[in-house]
Amino acid sequence: MVEKVGLEAETVVGTSLVNMYGRCHSLGNARLVFERIPCKDAITWNAIVTAYAQDGYGKEALEIFQRMQQEGVKTGSATFISVLEACASTSALALGRVIHQNLVANGLDRELIVATALVNMYAKCGKLVEAREVFDQMEGMDVVAWTAIVAGSAQHGHIEESKDLMRRMELEGIKPNNVTFLSLVFACSHSGYLDEARDCFIAMADHGFFPLPEHFRCVIDLLGRGGRLEEAQEVIDTMPFEPGLTAWLTMLSACRLQKDVLRAEIAAEKCYEIEPTRPSAYLLMSNLYAALERWDDVKKVRRLMERRGVKKEPGLSCIEVKNRLHEFGAANKSHPQKDLIYEELRKLTLEIKEAGYVPDTSLVLHNVDEETKQATLFHHSERLAVVYGLINTPPGTSLCVVNNLRMCSDCHTAFKYISTISNREIVVRDANRFHTFATGGCSCKDYW
Repeated sequence: MVEKVGLEAETVVGTSLVNMYGRCHSLGNARLVFERIPCKDAITWNAIVTAYAQDGYGKEALEIFQRMQQEGVKTGSATFISVLEACASTSALALGRVIHQNLVANGLDRELIVATALVNMYAKCGKLVEAREVFDQMEGMDVVAWTAIVAGSAQHGHIEESKDLMRRMELEGIKPNNVTFLSLVFACSHSGYLDEARDCFIAMADHGFFPLPEHFRCVIDLLGRGGRLEEAQEVIDTMPFEPGLTAWLTMLSACRLQKDVLRAEIAAEKCYEIEPTRPSAYLLMSNLYAALERWDDVKKVRRLMERRGVKKEPGLSCIEVKNRLHEFGAANKSHPQKDLIYEELRKLTLEIKEAGYVPDTSLVLHNVDEETKQATLFHHSERLAVVYGLINTPPGTSLCVVNNLRMCSDCHTAFKYISTISNREIVVRDANRFHTFATGGCSCKDYW
């Protein structure tokens, strides 16, 4: 109706539509309406930036923000908050620091919601010290601000610091919420701290909170990673609600890690029943079968995926260099510097092999020769991203790569060698946590 009578071109109406489509996760329609508005004001621009940022499209949100600046649109704190969220999701640290400077210059950095966004941005860009500096200057912190710094410390694997922050939070009269506890339990599960995770569950009960499915998922994950699959299964069986997809996927992931095929197949069937087009369960089973060299079973899983129209989620890695974001997919050859990247990657691979790196080709899901398996591993997206960073930044510069998926164990091993050979700190934020590689080691202590 609005389109028929031509009202969507009106700034107020069009902006409302952009907001509506953004909240409904219909970014295509939001962008279409946005581009049709002839006179866009600051609120209109903020609506489209927010829509992309909150839906996880940080790179696109930042591109729109840069266009907004080029057109001379005045930016308020609401837009800055959305842009900081986009910087956080993509680890666009350089731009985040520029935004911080602008906020200070305009006296906006003291606003609680803005300062909280800064804490979140620095923490997710791998700069926990700077996040803490912003936090320590804040006044009148609420539960959201406290949770931001607790979550940041937890995601970096600083469990004791997170617990200390939570104790200080309570001493100052701020009660933690479910999200605060979830941040800590999640970090415990990805650092192997079972006792601490249990303490969190007890503390939740003391605060009157009932554990949510996400909290139980973390405990299942922690038990499974420790090889305690029977106990993990018991948690699933005794949960006070019907276990959902995430619970069964977590169990399946643990079974893959422990190479327990029978339990894995049961968990996979549950996943297929709940959401038959979700690729994760199929890929985990393929990984397990491939690791055991059961190639016929790998083919069966692939055929099942084809019949059901299941598409694998591509692995993507993003790195910020000279204030620009560069995104890479596995074996990507669309980048303007592709020839140089692949040549440097070839040389770097030879160097780390000479230093002792041995490729783990059991991770490759195809029954092909050893050379092809190694080539598949060497062209993972995070390796392309880090080589691009090595080429285009001065020696000694710290690099930060964001992965949309969990970092594979072979890349994890390779990055230890790369950090030593290049004499660089390399930070990788994957789907689980932060990894800081330096002088041949990783902050996660090989537990992620």
